[in-house]
Order: sequence, then structure tokens, then C-alpha cells
Amino acid sequence: MKIGGYAIKVTTELPEKVKEGFNKIFSGIVCASYQPIAYLGDKLVNGTNHAILAEQTLITGKDVKSVVLIVLNEKANEDESSVFSLVEVKTYLSNGGTMGGVNISPMTDIPESALAEYNKHFAGFLGGYNKPFALLATQVVHGVAYYFAVESTMFINQN
Repeated sequence: MKIGGYAIKVTTELPEKVKEGFNKIFSGIVCASYQPIAYLGDKLVNGTNHAILAEQTLITGKDVKSVVLIVLNEKANEDESSVFSLVEVKTYLSNGGTMGGVNISPMTDIPESALAEYNKHFAGFLGGYNKPFALLATQVVHGVAYYFAVESTMFINQN
């Protein structure tokens, strides 16, 4: 963990304590459901912030799906019954009312055809290492557009 910035720890499984806090916060919501896609990392603040990429489904006349970033705060020195609080939810991708038919169906087991398309465009990319860890959505346009969640490491020349 580093102070001031997130320590990136991308994994498809939430740490057990974070999973318990996530389930506690989102279990009573009636108008929406949240399904974790990946745990992204943590940041030391007043307690610890945990960043989680999740699929949000709003329960309306027609389900509206989005990919959201959820930040949960784990309070320091609190009892187990009130350890986590919701800090923020930011929408990054949504099929709610958009034209063009974005199909949000996140998966961490990325199909070979999608990986081949990703590699075709990013193979040999200089300046960093980029690895997709989830396919978030697809969209049929002229062919198929893929929306990936990518772990990225940039190489910086320190001269």
C-alpha cells in the first residue's frame, strides 16, 4: 500500500474482508444490483479506500447496465459491524439510452477472438505494457467494437 496513490493489485477476486463489506453495503438496495468484475487496488487515506470495477444493473422498465468504479472506504479502528462505507460510484460505460447497441456483459474469461483483435491493434505498442483483464462490452458497428479493462504499465525514461 502506498500513501496518496493507489497500489494497483488487479485481481478478479475481491479480498475476503472487502467482499464482506461490498455485500453488506449493496445487499439492501432495491433499485439496482452490483456485481464485482475486478478488485483494482487500495489507497491509504483516513482508513483504506478499495477500488472495485463492477457491473451495475438499474432496475427500470428495461434493465440498464453500466460498468462502474466503486470506491469503498474501510474505516480505521471501527468495529466489524460498520467497517465499510461507500465513497463513490462513477459510471464509465452504459447501455442506458445509448444508440448503437452497447452490449454490456463483463467477463474475465476473454474469448480468443476478442484477444486476437486486441493484439492486432496493440502488439508491439512501445512505451508500456498493457494486458486486458476483462472484456466489458461489445458493440456491433462496422464489425465488432470491444471494450476492455486493461492493466497498464508505462515505461518512463528518467534521463
